[in-house]
Amino acid sequence: MAYFTLEPKRRREDFYDMEDELNDFVSSLSKFRFIVVRGLRRYGKTSLILTGLNAADVKYLFLDCRLLRSATSSFDSFLSIIEAEVSKKSWARRLIRNIDYFEVGGVIKFKFRRPDVLLGIFENLGDAVVVFDEAQELRNLKFKLDGFLAYALDHLDIRIVVSGSEVGLLHKFLRFEDPEAPLYGRPHKTIELRPLMREAALDFLRRGFEQEGVDVSDDLLDEAVKNFNGVIGWLTYFGYNYARGLRSMDPIIDAAINMVLAEVKHFLETRGLGGSRYSEALKTISAMERCSWSEVKRRLEAKFGRIPDATLANILRNLMDYGLIVKVDDEYTIADPILRRAIKRI
Repeated sequence: MAYFTLEPKRRREDFYDMEDELNDFVSSLSKFRFIVVRGLRRYGKTSLILTGLNAADVKYLFLDCRLLRSATSSFDSFLSIIEAEVSKKSWARRLIRNIDYFEVGGVIKFKFRRPDVLLGIFENLGDAVVVFDEAQELRNLKFKLDGFLAYALDHLDIRIVVSGSEVGLLHKFLRFEDPEAPLYGRPHKTIELRPLMREAALDFLRRGFEQEGVDVSDDLLDEAVKNFNGVIGWLTYFGYNYARGLRSMDPIIDAAINMVLAEVKHFLETRGLGGSRYSEALKTISAMERCSWSEVKRRLEAKFGRIPDATLANILRNLMDYGLIVKVDDEYTIADPILRRAIKRI
């Protein structure tokens, strides 16, 4: 049993709490052919999926769609992710023997780079599960994958799991509620992950340090939960580093902030000339526990002059789509305490 490992969990004994969500996921594998797992960054989505798939003892391909992060991604790039995953699975290799391919350094390369090859792969997989992790990245794929997934659900036996931390973008990719979208009306199960409650967060740290054979005080655990809240990814990051000799909270927090800061800066760079407005909106919201629309508008107009309502709506919607802010009772807030600190360094 090991809670304080940085890689995604794959065994039930290493996966803390979330028994309801895990059992829901496992049971849904036999009831639904399309499952959506949602939650902000570092909430444990990948660990839930991998642990659940292994607990259910099903064959699966796990496709990390973060490898497609670019303004536009080619079908060839997407096929390369599938090739790499199929190459790791002997059962998958056996099932696609009728598709023309060669090997380069042990990695399968399909001879033809066309959508019909993808169809052939999925046809041969039977009722195996195909996981699209961080599936919102597929929105930039030149090949319209949502139409392909709809076809697969209608005519093939594969089961599909998609996950996403940029929840708004995931919603825009899937478009379940759009009558003109390929996936409209398809039966699916949605599982949403949330942060641990305070007592659960304390219990997670306490058990994790017991596993590591490290004695810690209640004050240290309280301080950790105060700084990292119930975000299990950050609690794990803290426990991992502390148990391995970094016995000061500040450098661990600082390293976490720098990780998030790089993500935020990348997002702002993609906003072009409008990046300064996005930055100011984030700073305004991060400075308060919760922030109203009118307060964000006041702060932006004080710095940039008049901001049309439609422009502000677009800024806030994009920040929510990327998981940087959340809306609670018509107000905006930063859910991740480390993200809140990182924004202050922009």
